[in-house]
Amino acid sequence: MDRKDIGNLADIRYLIRLFHVAILNDPLTGPVFTGKIVLNDVDHFNKVCAFWEAALLKAPHYSGNPFARYVPLALTQDQYNKWLSIFETTVDTHFQGETAEEAKDQAHTLSNLLLFRLRLP
Repeated sequence: MDRKDIGNLADIRYLIRLFHVAILNDPLTGPVFTGKIVLNDVDHFNKVCAFWEAALLKAPHYSGNPFARYVPLALTQDQYNKWLSIFETTVDTHFQGETAEEAKDQAHTLSNLLLFRLRLP
């Protein structure tokens, strides 16, 4: 499969859709996210995509709190690690390039900030 870099909102939407499916199908993260991530929840999906579009493509229209949806989930450190691993694998499987690497870096930053806010060991 020939991989390209993440270059537009369509790429981000593709990435996030694949990521959500992988999260829900994983034995460690699936039980936590089932019922919380609804694949046809257009509002949430659009917010997630707007966040990533702002983070990666510098689009100016995101507003909100990227942490709000995750705080009530009470994820363990292992589940966060798996979340990050699934995100990285999804990026690496479908994309390559500078923005793809930035997506993985941003996911690490987001994960670390969220873990700090939740004060997980």
